[in-house]
Amino acid sequence: MKTDLAKLSDNRGDGNKIQTAVPSPASCLDPLSDPASWSTFVAVYADKHQRQQHKIQAFTELLPRSPELAATILNSQYKPGIPRRLAVSKRDGPGKRLVFVYSWPDELIMKICSRLCAGYSALLPDCCHAFRAGRSARGAFQSLLHRPGLGRLSCIRIDIADFFNSIDPERALAALPLPIQDDKPLMDLLRQVLLQDEYVQNQIVQQKKPAGIKPGTPLAPILANFYLAGLDRYYQDSGYPYARYSDDIILFVPPEQQTAVYADLCVRLAALGLAVNAKKTALLAPGVRWEYLGFSYDHGRIDLSEISVRKLRDRVRRLARRLNRYRCRRQVPPAKILIYFFRRLNGRLYGYTGQPSRFSWTRWYLPVINTTISLDRLDAYIQEAARFACTGRYRRANYRLIPYEQLKAAGCRPLLPCYYTRSWRHDKPQAEQPPVLREKDAVRSAQPVIFRP
Repeated sequence: MKTDLAKLSDNRGDGNKIQTAVPSPASCLDPLSDPASWSTFVAVYADKHQRQQHKIQAFTELLPRSPELAATILNSQYKPGIPRRLAVSKRDGPGKRLVFVYSWPDELIMKICSRLCAGYSALLPDCCHAFRAGRSARGAFQSLLHRPGLGRLSCIRIDIADFFNSIDPERALAALPLPIQDDKPLMDLLRQVLLQDEYVQNQIVQQKKPAGIKPGTPLAPILANFYLAGLDRYYQDSGYPYARYSDDIILFVPPEQQTAVYADLCVRLAALGLAVNAKKTALLAPGVRWEYLGFSYDHGRIDLSEISVRKLRDRVRRLARRLNRYRCRRQVPPAKILIYFFRRLNGRLYGYTGQPSRFSWTRWYLPVINTTISLDRLDAYIQEAARFACTGRYRRANYRLIPYEQLKAAGCRPLLPCYYTRSWRHDKPQAEQPPVLREKDAVRSAQPVIFRP
């Protein structure tokens, strides 16, 4: 039985239900010989990434070459081009993250092969939630909440430092299970990509094999998952609540075993050539508020984590400062600045106009949380930032100069009404369905609360 590409490509779920296909004994890449498989993948990709028109156009132009590309892959003659190694700024702190970028044909090949070999994810332990069909970071967090007695256990939360760049390519290939080892076209493709000893950096070709498993490439996630599959299975069999999403690990153990289990976990990671990021590691006592993958849990109260709140505040602050500079430089009226501000922000929060909001900030967070503490703070901060974009100052006089009615007329849509009305459940574009603003929410949103970045 061959892998059904259409089923693997349309992964829109985020719960615990897994939708996988079992690869054929020959190779999971056999569907590449069918040009319809390539067309199906590009169509699904275009539907899910409508804003990446340049990449969609490049992939569409490559479809006539699909028989030629498929023949080179299935005959183990495929050799990728020289990738570029880029240093990308991290979103959650200072420093750079190294990623590898291939040309459009190579990226298309790796993406479609990554989808086809997704059926092998069924060999992973259930506690591994990263880069799997029907799994998500949200599902990893929710899987912990169903475990009884969680409040009586101590929490161990760690982050693996420079995860993808610390994995040895040879050891990663050796850690793959036998069904993948027997898949010759897939193994040859992985070897060609991982063991390539050339890359371009600063427009200079470097003649050396880079460390790691080529982070940023579509094939790196499945290698990373199987590299830690043994560790996941060991702690899953222990019976204690355990979950891993990429390099984020969380484990709950009895208080008297916390120190010993943490030391054992560090030793096992060191044996794999990995190290713990001390800045993102936390050992918490029973009953203490803990955070994981953007959410927080405190005695049954599920809210946004401080990192999630800070990321959104930083994004709003950058947008307000950029528009304030634009206003001063072009002498733009405040009314237009407010329209620009909320049009951009509402697209991020609720989905962009004219597109189905399958993924947006509200559709990701609001179905999980059961408190509005963080939403109340964010609403107040967003309105303060909007007024700053029009005046260039944080002051109470902004409430008189730019009242809440003017913000609402420009497109201000507070998060609180969206949470109460559950408006993220609609499939139509969010901009066409403004939430119903209750009177008490309007009064609370208009209260003068000064936040200074």
